[in-house]
Amino acid sequence: MFKKILAIIVVLALSGCTFYQDQNLNIYNPERITKKHFGTYVEPGNSPVDPEVFRGYHTAIDFETFEDEQDIEVPVYTICEGPIVRNVWAQGYGGVLVQSCFINGERVTVVYGHIDLESVPDETDLLQFGDFIGNLGDGYSVETDFERKHLHLGIHKGIEINLLGYVQDPAELDEWIDPWDILTFSDDF
Repeated sequence: MFKKILAIIVVLALSGCTFYQDQNLNIYNPERITKKHFGTYVEPGNSPVDPEVFRGYHTAIDFETFEDEQDIEVPVYTICEGPIVRNVWAQGYGGVLVQSCFINGERVTVVYGHIDLESVPDETDLLQFGDFIGNLGDGYSVETDFERKHLHLGIHKGIEINLLGYVQDPAELDEWIDPWDILTFSDDF
């Protein structure tokens, strides 16, 4: 019931894709973006995350969890309207969902990485903006492929499902949309 009420409040409070903080429960709180932004180049020994196992330009934004959220469920909500077209375990992510939708009139696939697949609702065909799609996986477990507990949010242009979390050439970032350009935040933070 609480999740449904929170989703309704979020949708009613939104203007476009503006997300508002609610007692730090909102995964899209900009204060969570502390480690990897879109386009950040990382490699082992040169990364805001230690240890780093990846190399390349980050195709997403990572929304980190707060210290007091390590042992609680952290819900994730859709950023657009459309069905989940992939719901799998993938190396580098653990649980990953891919949603097909239109953002600003452009067909895209949205990658939600490090999700606890056991928490994903059965009905994911008719998702609206702001619907609950699952909880973040437990940090350093199979649910996150032994990564820290956080949301990797990527937006790939077109209908092709692309799970790359990093690209090797910065020009390849043109195939992706910076989520920061889609998610705008209230001045109330």
